[in-house]
Amino acid sequence: MGTKAKSDSLRSIPALLSAMAAMLVWVAAGDGHTLISTERPRGVILSDQEIQSALDDLNSGNLALQLQAAERLALYFGPTLTAGPQTIYRFSHAPTQQAYEAMHKARPIPLLLACLKQEAPLLRTWAICRLRAQIYMSDTKEQQEKTIRSLLAVDGLVSASNRQEITDAIRLSLKDPDAGARAEALSTLIALGYHDAYGQSRHALDDTAPGVRARAWGLLARTEKRNHPPDDFVREHLLRDLANENDQLAAAALGYVSNAGSRVAMGLRLQENVKPWKRILDAAEGQVLNALQHRPAVQVQAIFACWYYPRSEPLLIQLLPSESLQFYVVSALMAVGTQPSIDALRKLQPDVSAQTQPSRVDAAIKIIEERLARQPKP
Repeated sequence: MGTKAKSDSLRSIPALLSAMAAMLVWVAAGDGHTLISTERPRGVILSDQEIQSALDDLNSGNLALQLQAAERLALYFGPTLTAGPQTIYRFSHAPTQQAYEAMHKARPIPLLLACLKQEAPLLRTWAICRLRAQIYMSDTKEQQEKTIRSLLAVDGLVSASNRQEITDAIRLSLKDPDAGARAEALSTLIALGYHDAYGQSRHALDDTAPGVRARAWGLLARTEKRNHPPDDFVREHLLRDLANENDQLAAAALGYVSNAGSRVAMGLRLQENVKPWKRILDAAEGQVLNALQHRPAVQVQAIFACWYYPRSEPLLIQLLPSESLQFYVVSALMAVGTQPSIDALRKLQPDVSAQTQPSRVDAAIKIIEERLARQPKP
């Protein structure tokens, strides 16, 4: 497919978004959260009496006791305490569930700042995550009065009076020896509205930890603007991380490619300068197609990136029979499909998976046909 056809494909992306809104909502509803049920966490063992004692201390109002209690509970829960917001734990052991919920409630800002200076990495990471949650809760333009009052009741409100102190503490946490704490600090600094959020995300691409770099790719996609376009440094690091054997990192890098594609598509529509993001797309194409073919763990992210690569059409068609990928492949073919895609989708119609649904295949065929009808004849 020539350059003009490729550009036409990119221009058609915004028109697809409204047609695919229902599909994207379905994906979010289906894959949005992971619920994990277990009896107890696998951290440091605590008896029921020790858990209750820690809860009493956590709610005592005494900073020294609260700090000790938070550390005991952080070590008890281990990594489950700092799992991402899309992972929810349910513990059948009642005292454990009570403590888990208590550690996810708003906590005093002085306590959280004090936790950042403690030795236990999990405690520091928990405090950073808790601070970020309370930053969002403290947005008085969005939150109800009841929420603000609950934050004030525990001295947990992030406001003009303490925002700079919190920002300074989080900036120090960007150099935390623990990779998890560094990654959470990066996200929290951006939640604070830090003026150099793009620069910090860009700098984190040099971090030695794949998890931190994975977080950085997601944040770069959010903080890049016309006055902060990707440069050679970003492009070189992207190519490195797309090829990294760490699946979390490769998936995040593929997500960044998808973001570059959406910026090109929207920029073409708005007649903006898209050259920096177009260079990203061109440089990453080979690795995206390679991931689509050879890296099952990141195939979904690769399929999303393929919305912007017409050359991916035959590879996507080969994946159509896969029930686990079919929904995503149909979505991508809406963007890049030509007559071979229409033929393949029609062939698929009698055997469409329950997840994909025949109506979605019908909609995909219609969208491809309409797009092809708009393209000038050769």
